[in-house]
Amino acid sequence: MPGAGSLLDAIDPIILADHPEKINLELPSALPPASRDAQCIGGLAQLEYRLRFVQASNALHTIRRLRRLTRVLITASRAHITGTQGTATRGRDPFNKTKAEMSEAVSTYHVARKAIVNLSPNEEFGPWKKVLLELKDEDIHGPGLEGTKSTASRFVQSWIWTTAPKTSTSPDDPDLDTALRVEWCKAQE
Repeated sequence: MPGAGSLLDAIDPIILADHPEKINLELPSALPPASRDAQCIGGLAQLEYRLRFVQASNALHTIRRLRRLTRVLITASRAHITGTQGTATRGRDPFNKTKAEMSEAVSTYHVARKAIVNLSPNEEFGPWKKVLLELKDEDIHGPGLEGTKSTASRFVQSWIWTTAPKTSTSPDDPDLDTALRVEWCKAQE
């Protein structure tokens, strides 16, 4: 970006040389809208918008995949009788890994959505407001009734499932089977 020269001058040269990974990327979404046009080359903000939109969509896909995986892990763990503390601890390992991945995906979604809001608050680069809603902790549930406080007659599916292409949650789903096998293999290490 043409305006990045002044930002680079403000960075400590030792950090710039020794630890470049600690330097913030100054993308168009980090700039105020008034100075964005002056500091960015034409079309750069739209390119970042496209990048962030895909990043947010992928994060939502990951959240849905991990929720389906969690449901399968819960069902599988209920079917097994744990005889020792060691087997119970190993059985918790996939849950802990899934929880860590979920936290990372949620964080990625929040960062990407915030950038999209900064870049295109009035949907100048494309429609996103009906697809990329604000993600709250209570939105991360499903599929189905498990983990909710409502009954079947009052159940409302979270928007993360309704704004995405329909995915199967049946035990015969090959993606679900593959995800479960991967997590089982990781737990065996």
